[in-house]
Amino acid sequence: MGKLLPVVILILGVVLTVAFRQPMRTEERINLNLIPPPPGIQRFTFGYDEFVADSFWLRLIQDFHICENAKDGIAHAANRKSTEPMCREGWVYKMLEAITDLAPRWKLPYVSGSIMLSVVVDDRDGATKFFEKGLHQFPFDYQLNYGAAYHYLWEEKQPEKAAPLLIRAAQAGGPPWMYSLAGKLYSEEGKLDLAIEVMEQGLKDRKNEKTADRIEKRLTELKARREALKKP
Repeated sequence: MGKLLPVVILILGVVLTVAFRQPMRTEERINLNLIPPPPGIQRFTFGYDEFVADSFWLRLIQDFHICENAKDGIAHAANRKSTEPMCREGWVYKMLEAITDLAPRWKLPYVSGSIMLSVVVDDRDGATKFFEKGLHQFPFDYQLNYGAAYHYLWEEKQPEKAAPLLIRAAQAGGPPWMYSLAGKLYSEEGKLDLAIEVMEQGLKDRKNEKTADRIEKRLTELKARREALKKP
């Protein structure tokens, strides 16, 4: 049985891939009968979690743009305008969840999947949860922090959550102007003391004089604004 186990696993992977694969389609025909992996799929992989995760990833990237709740299967159609998200934890989200449950330290699905959920699939709730899941595994990753900052700032309209993510992205190797943007977001929320602290930290981490000049200018403006507020 030991010699046959790799063959059994290979067959299992092929079967799983085929099971979740949809028929070929043209641009006029999009199959929305998408079936995500069942909960607890890792109990059926016989220790080959990463192999099955790879199979699911190959399946997912074929339809990474699909939103089954949209009438035509595409959330961001050129002529569609909506302030409400089209998808809520749909097929793409569930596939990503299964993949990262099987391979929690595989960074690619977090980095690519989170931003695709946010921008392409229009699954904002799913993107929020998936960004949080990715940052739990890779809290100091530049791409994840920067992508999550974008998501909170532009998709969720929550600048107070974007600001600390920008700071962490800057500390993880991002450009120093992220400190300036984070400070601006804090100041717009009325958190001047925190904004000033961010700017001062940005000066400590400056990488070139041109960037430092911009941060110093912003810091001067914030301090002047704080002094003005103190006056009776």
